[in-house]
Amino acid sequence: MKSILKLVLGTIVLVVLIGLFLPSAAHVERTILVKGSPENVYRLVTNLKEWEKWSPWHKIDPKMELTYGEKYEGQGGWYSWKSENDNVGNGKLTILEASPGYVKTEMDFMENGKAIGGFTLTPKPEGTEVKWTMDSDAGWNLIARYFGLMVDNFVGPDFEKGLHLLDSVSQLQKVEEYTMSLEMGNIPAQKYLLIKMEGITQAEIGAKLGEVYGKVIAFMKEAGLTETGAPMAFYEEPKDGKFTFEAGMPVVGKPSIPLKDNLIYKELPASEVAIAHFSGPYEKTSFAYPALENLIKEKGKTISGMPMESYVSDPMEAKNPLDIKTDIIWPVK
Repeated sequence: MKSILKLVLGTIVLVVLIGLFLPSAAHVERTILVKGSPENVYRLVTNLKEWEKWSPWHKIDPKMELTYGEKYEGQGGWYSWKSENDNVGNGKLTILEASPGYVKTEMDFMENGKAIGGFTLTPKPEGTEVKWTMDSDAGWNLIARYFGLMVDNFVGPDFEKGLHLLDSVSQLQKVEEYTMSLEMGNIPAQKYLLIKMEGITQAEIGAKLGEVYGKVIAFMKEAGLTETGAPMAFYEEPKDGKFTFEAGMPVVGKPSIPLKDNLIYKELPASEVAIAHFSGPYEKTSFAYPALENLIKEKGKTISGMPMESYVSDPMEAKNPLDIKTDIIWPVK
């Protein structure tokens, strides 16, 4: 009996001593080439509701109870899960960082500790190279340190399944080209400094707008005027594929010095308007116009002036095309 007791105690001491020298950190990593575009893969990873389509753990227990935060997409988004399946358990996932090339998550496994996950997205000619990692630290928990030796064998295969599902889903779904919401509203009386451009092709619009805004802003500084909104442009109906528009800035007050560089000062009265809040590339804004015409007709209104595009966001700061915001505003009566 004493010999057995000594053997047991000796084994416990040995296990403890070995555990003290085991690494506290555990790392899991898997990489595959996903055929979907970087934009689509990024959306599938950063929109947590999309995880239901490719996450390996959602497939293990489709009946798990899911709770989404008020924000479930991008940095700060989160969801939690509850499952009676021992391979899934309970937990919470939060997006700590989100940029087109890297997404960082925190996974809280409740009584089983926390881990930091990461997705590195690298554009390739054939699609997107996706590296999925998970790092955890057991601290002085000796049992967790032993588990850390096996975590790659336990979690790695799930990562592989998830990445292959991500590959399939990213090919089946196309990233949204634009989003749009419509409403009726009112705009107050407004003053504008504008320059008229004629005979402009669609390919030239961006450069011409930049030229106009540079001249208008330079004059505003000289005249001591301030803007009251985003850069904008009034568009006439195109003819033979060429555009005529008046572009500039809404301003406070009238110019106190003579106008130059073909500048026009214009005052427009308050008006009821139909508005399209558009997110997407500028070349796609043409889809907003028939939608607005239908809205105007449905509301029993008629068009009373040229439509205006207000360029709400700076395209140079947009991380993806859907970050480009434009309001299309059409006066009605």
